[in-house]
Amino acid sequence: MKDFASHCLDACTPATGVHTDPLAELFALVSERSEAEEKALDEEAQQIASMIGHNGGPEIVEPFGINAPWFQHAQMAEVEELAKLHAWIEARRRAIEELIQRRAKIRQRCIRRMRRAEGKN
Repeated sequence: MKDFASHCLDACTPATGVHTDPLAELFALVSERSEAEEKALDEEAQQIASMIGHNGGPEIVEPFGINAPWFQHAQMAEVEELAKLHAWIEARRRAIEELIQRRAKIRQRCIRRMRRAEGKN
């Protein structure tokens, strides 16, 4: 014979396939959906991050002598100024490279015109 506590426990515990609490079902459903949405957002963020890559600034392999012995004695203000100067120098270097490329294209067009004019296709 069962004691009173185990008898009450059996009576209060729902059997399989019996009606469950609708709030618990709703909570489980909402939790699953929110987890799925978070997972989708995380995947999207990773995908976008992989597409971003480099921001187009100058590639810094070893900027402004960062491994040089003198750099160990630079103050923070000097390091900040060196970083700015390095960025400006790299930007101007890229601008000069673009100008050189434009000059080369003009030169090639002129050479082609000259050869056509001389009949040397």
